Amino acid sequence: SRPSLEEPSTVFVEVSNNGRDFTSSKTVFTYEEIAPAGYYQPGVTSRSLLRCPKGSFCVGGKTNFTLCFPGTYQPLKGQADCLRAPIGYHAPEFGMPVPRICPSGFVCDETGTERVTKPCPEGHICGPGTATAATTCGGETSNYGALLPYGRSLVFGRRSS
Repeated sequence: SRPSLEEPSTVFVEVSNNGRDFTSSKTVFTYEEIAPAGYYQPGVTSRSLLRCPKGSFCVGGKTNFTLCFPGTYQPLKGQADCLRAPIGYHAPEFGMPVPRICPSGFVCDETGTERVTKPCPEGHICGPGTATAATTCGGETSNYGALLPYGRSLVFGRRSS
């Protein structure tokens, strides 16, 4: 369920220049609760909270959401941070809700990859999602579903003959 903001609170404010002599005007100051993490509050006078959309994050207390930076993604709404692109994937753009699989002919062997720049090692074949430049793996695959979205397997480059 969506959290709600409490009604504004009011306090009396008196000002002092020396810490002893205060004004007696009893100026009224009204303050409001800030939006919690995962939500933003559009406009200063708005009482409504909006959940951050996919591909973004909200640290709380803001009037807008922030798009995930390149190298990160966020598949869920209402989150306070973004996730680093996992090994075998890259996130080249701002605001990505899911990372892209590493393209054929390249290796994505680090988390948080923004741009795919590491070519497949010479003499090897690297299919989509190649996750390591190691040349001693042969044609093996290793399932690290907890590290990768959607239960995908890591793909290792194979030596071409």
